[in-house]
Amino acid sequence: MSKPNPTNCGRPEATGDAAMSMAGETGTVTTDVPARLDRLPWSRWHWMIVVGLGTVWILDGLEVTVVGNVAGRLSEEGSGLSITSAQVTGTAAGGITGPLLFAKLTESGVVADTVLAFRLGASVMTAAGIVAAVLAIPAERRSLESIARPLSAVESPRPPIRVSR
Repeated sequence: MSKPNPTNCGRPEATGDAAMSMAGETGTVTTDVPARLDRLPWSRWHWMIVVGLGTVWILDGLEVTVVGNVAGRLSEEGSGLSITSAQVTGTAAGGITGPLLFAKLTESGVVADTVLAFRLGASVMTAAGIVAAVLAIPAERRSLESIARPLSAVESPRPPIRVSR
C-alpha cells in the first residue's frame, strides 16, 4: 500500500508501472479515474446540459440543411437578392475548410498549433469587427436606397411587358 504524499495533494505516490511511466520508461499506467467518475451522481444540471447541447446541435443541422437547400434558389436571376453563385460557393467553401483547418490545428496535440489556431481565429474576428465598424456603423439607421442602388433601378435589357385590359 502506498502512503500519501503531501506534495501530491494527498494522493498516493505513483508506484510500480505508473512510476516507471512517469520516469520516461514505457509501461502501463493503471488508474481508477473512470470508476470514480462513474460513481458520481447524475443531477438535473447534467440533464440541462445534455438537452441544451442536443437542441443546439439539432437546430444547427436544420439551419445547415435549410441554407443548403435555399442557397441555390437565392442565386438565381430575379430572386430579389443580389447574391451570386460565387458568394454562395465562397461561403460554402469557408464553412467546410475553416472547421477542417482549425480541427487539424487544435487536435494535433502540439501546443504551438493550438495557439496558432486561436490567434488565427482572433485575427479573423478582429478583422470582421473592424470591417463592421467601418461599413456597418455608418450605414445604421439609413435607408437602403441611400446606401446601395435598388435592384429595381437597374435597367432591364428587355422592355417591360404591357398588359391591356
